[in-house]
Amino acid sequence: MEGIELHKWQFCACSATRLRASGGGPGFSGSQRAWRVGRASIQTRPPRTTVFDYTKEALVTDWADPTVHVPYSVAIEQDGEVQVHPAHLVTMTPDFVFVSDAVGGFQNLPTRSLRSVRVTIQKPPADYDALVDEYPNAYQPWDADPDTLLRHVHERRMTLAEVVRRQERPPAHLIAKAREFGYDLADLLNSPEPEPDSSKARGIERGTSRDYLVLVKPGAADPYQVLSRHRIEPESLYRIASWGFAATLTGGQVEEPSTVGGIALSEDPDVESIERDPHRLAPHLRVPQEQRVDRQYMVSIRRSGDPAIVAARAGVSPSSVYSDIKAFAADMTDAQVQAVRQDPDVLQVEDNSYVYVT
Repeated sequence: MEGIELHKWQFCACSATRLRASGGGPGFSGSQRAWRVGRASIQTRPPRTTVFDYTKEALVTDWADPTVHVPYSVAIEQDGEVQVHPAHLVTMTPDFVFVSDAVGGFQNLPTRSLRSVRVTIQKPPADYDALVDEYPNAYQPWDADPDTLLRHVHERRMTLAEVVRRQERPPAHLIAKAREFGYDLADLLNSPEPEPDSSKARGIERGTSRDYLVLVKPGAADPYQVLSRHRIEPESLYRIASWGFAATLTGGQVEEPSTVGGIALSEDPDVESIERDPHRLAPHLRVPQEQRVDRQYMVSIRRSGDPAIVAARAGVSPSSVYSDIKAFAADMTDAQVQAVRQDPDVLQVEDNSYVYVT
């Protein structure tokens, strides 16, 4: 089997049938509203085995970055022409086909204009599992242009080991990426790390950026007040809601006062907790087990998002969609909850709960 082909008439024939790669990795998940190709489970890597045969001859694409694995090749037939796209995520509904690549580009096409769509699963590199076990971001798309970090290593302002920790990527991938910008870092591969608790090690930690989830105490200051108090720039944010905010911060921003006589974010009395957020998951607000309605959730979406599209991307069929408040309610499996939490348009996931009247 060289690939999986869906013709236009099939877009409107979606049923409750589920086709999924074994192990919960990349595959198809179907619902009454959508077909989806993508990561639809807690696992974030391709499975070692799959119910689909890997293609013997992959479709030709222009993707040439060996540090990023693109799991799909999508051939879209439209107006008598076939265009092939290297894809990191594909969503197909009765109304549109959404293809996202590994560098932030995307295409959103109405299905009425398409004759067929062919999705070919690309076999992961042989060392995929081994590298991801040690470096969680191995073979993942680069979040941003790494030129600045790699230039700092080239200029000896940062160590290669520091960038490995910050990016959670293999040293060999960083060295290969650096060559794209004209930097040769091969001689730094075995450079020694500073001694633990040394002034250099503490300086590296202060300057290292990581993703954090900052929860504000209920009834305390508004999250925007906390941001202003600690001079955290809007560019650092990737989520904010009534529960608090998620942002990319340095160790210094977390542990050191932002102003003379001020307090550190970690000691702010309005902050309930600060947690590392390596996978940028939207918070899951839980209720006590005895009040929880099993497998029922409310999902809140950012203002610029669309609840129906977010649900389709996760392979979820909502029981209710609230467009006015940007939210939807749905019965979801644990895998679907995880997929929803990974969506950048999701602000939070809440358990549905029983309300007792006395």
